[in-house]
Amino acid sequence: MPTFESLREALEYTVEHSVSAGHNYILSVRGPREIRYNQACCFQVVAETMAYRNGQCGLTIHLPFDPTGGVSDELLRFLECPLRYYFDKSVWSGIPCFTLRCGENVNKAERVMALLLTDVFGYTTATEFECEVSDEGPQDEEQEDDESEEGDKVAGSGRDDDGQNGRTPAPGAKRKRRAARKGE
Repeated sequence: MPTFESLREALEYTVEHSVSAGHNYILSVRGPREIRYNQACCFQVVAETMAYRNGQCGLTIHLPFDPTGGVSDELLRFLECPLRYYFDKSVWSGIPCFTLRCGENVNKAERVMALLLTDVFGYTTATEFECEVSDEGPQDEEQEDDESEEGDKVAGSGRDDDGQNGRTPAPGAKRKRRAARKGE
């Protein structure tokens, strides 16, 4: 998986290699705190369909605020931030999630991400981040309907009680598991 220290480079790579190819992808952004404590990412940029189940590959900022992961301060700062009005809200298994579609607009995604990292996560503009891009392969109808662990890679913030990375599955993953149990 390619790793970048620049948000812009990671976003440009994602658009050039994954979005243009019609692939699902996950771009995870971790700051020094998350790296030091081996925590999940601050937030992710995912293929639009991974959050909205609409077949689109555009850049979509995904912010899960898992209360069990100790992100209540970040959630409160996000809710006080004027940017929140541009995000769609959903709840997955009791976890509030916020998503913003950016299409292929790298400038928009980079500006929003930079504001989130400073205003919500408390980093300075000089902070270096680890941006890891995971290409999840071609997007097709069968892939969206199949039960797989790939849908569970859209991560939450914070850590589980045992100190491991917290994980929040992609929106729709619960529905897919239910359907698989019913044999659909």
